[in-house]
Amino acid sequence: MPKKSAPVRSERSRRPKTSLEGSTPSGGIPEVLVFVSDLHCGSTMGLCPPEYPTVDGGMYRHNALQAWMWGQWAEAWKWVEREFPEYGVVLNGDLMDGKHHHSIQLFSADWKDHVSLAVNCLLPHTEKARRVWCVRGTEVHVHRWETVIGQMLGAENVDGERAPAQIALNVKGCLCHFTHHMPVTSRKYLEAGALSIVLGNEQLQCARAGRAVPRVVVRGHRHTFGYYSDGRGLAVALPAWQFPTDYVHAKHPGVVPQVGLVALDWRGKAVGELPEVRTFLRSPQ
Repeated sequence: MPKKSAPVRSERSRRPKTSLEGSTPSGGIPEVLVFVSDLHCGSTMGLCPPEYPTVDGGMYRHNALQAWMWGQWAEAWKWVEREFPEYGVVLNGDLMDGKHHHSIQLFSADWKDHVSLAVNCLLPHTEKARRVWCVRGTEVHVHRWETVIGQMLGAENVDGERAPAQIALNVKGCLCHFTHHMPVTSRKYLEAGALSIVLGNEQLQCARAGRAVPRVVVRGHRHTFGYYSDGRGLAVALPAWQFPTDYVHAKHPGVVPQVGLVALDWRGKAVGELPEVRTFLRSPQ
């Protein structure tokens, strides 16, 4: 039976802040970043181990869909450890589901259960990472609880926050910008269009404001992996670790769930070169 974790104090918590203006130097940032997004812990469709104790002394046992997902979660991290001897982890929002939209698809209505579950799912893997960053997700899901999750996982202090709304990193001379939200579409053949819009809009806004222009942008929220590159820039949408809820089925009938991790790999790349996109992706058959 998993035990609830006490706050974890890490050497990472005492490192310097990371500028949101993209001025962070590349020194000390791993050349491989592994991205995790949209776990929605606390949802009966989200990530959960076989059993989990609730704060009131009860016990939740995961369902058949979550059992499949938990097996894929274990395989995904085996893939990370096999492929990447050293890496950083970026937690890109919606790590917990929260009490929202009058949903009944929750294993507990207590926010503390959602926070504790997310930490217990992630801690065995973030402990092995060289550095960890946490991005805040959707307000209705997480409120400010991801700041607590980030602190418990030893996430970097970014301008005084453990889970800011956005993070900019300079990785091997390549400016990157990470935040949670992006547009979604019910038309699968338009997914790349949304990514090209995200990339183009962000680059143009930064150029107009006289800021450094990002080369790589990473987003979550839409629960479907994809990436787009124009040769000079790269936009990535991350997969999720939640099966479609009743709400999603009503809005997008016939959706096929997908879980996975994405790694951006700068190893062997020249300074300023775009990374290779590496993936672990699975859908139930």
